[in-house]
Amino acid sequence: GSDRFAGTNIGLAFSPDGNYLAVGTSFVESKLWDLKSGQATILSPYESHLMYDAAVTFSPDGNWLGYTPIDGPAFKNFGGSQAYPDLTKADVEITYLLTFSPDNQTIAIGGSVFNDAGIANTKVYVINHQNGEVKAEFSRALHIDDITFSLDGSMLAADGQGDLSVWSLQDGQEVFNFSTGVDSGDILYYNIGKGVSFSPDGKFLAAGSNQGVVYLWNTSDWSTAFQLEGHEKQSVSVAFSSDGRLLASGGMDNAILLWDVGTGILVDTLLGHTG
Repeated sequence: GSDRFAGTNIGLAFSPDGNYLAVGTSFVESKLWDLKSGQATILSPYESHLMYDAAVTFSPDGNWLGYTPIDGPAFKNFGGSQAYPDLTKADVEITYLLTFSPDNQTIAIGGSVFNDAGIANTKVYVINHQNGEVKAEFSRALHIDDITFSLDGSMLAADGQGDLSVWSLQDGQEVFNFSTGVDSGDILYYNIGKGVSFSPDGKFLAAGSNQGVVYLWNTSDWSTAFQLEGHEKQSVSVAFSSDGRLLASGGMDNAILLWDVGTGILVDTLLGHTG
């Protein structure tokens, strides 16, 4: 269709069957597109959105779509009429982080919690999305831009404001922390970018940065595998190929760079992404 968004498209998610595309958008309606008919339905209206309030995510089995209006996470069911488990144990005042684990057993929910002085911390809850029980709870003084599970569901990574944390979901301990050492006020809200991603085999974790460097770590001992330098501006998005051999990084320089994960060599540059 020709419908366009006036706001910023922060969240995008395809349904596992490829029939739907969910678009989480700041300042205007978030929508669910039926890709067969080309029709869109409104998930949440303009009044329910804040700057970071636009996460959308499908469960791996395709039965649920989660999204984040200001009054808390909401869910649309595609597999029947059952209600989603009660998530009130996730004590978050403004929810803007939401993602299902690849094994379809848990969901991570995060957002802002304000103290009596009005200062916000970020809390992340990992919840069994079959019964609503809290499996783990994490807190950070820093804003979080992105959260992601490892493919086996054993770890959760969170990045934002120049700082990256990785927690074990076995014992709730932080197993890795990395900071760019650059003041968080340097550029926008983050120095590690909005992209953080585990490789399909779980051997690597990748993240972008405001300095344009893409970091790649070995998850076995958290040593640095490569610092990939090629972007002229911030690198804000990273994704591995399905076989784990390539890493794509997207930057504010309008370039997509493709890296060989085994060697750290730049293998291709895709230009012209000006939107």
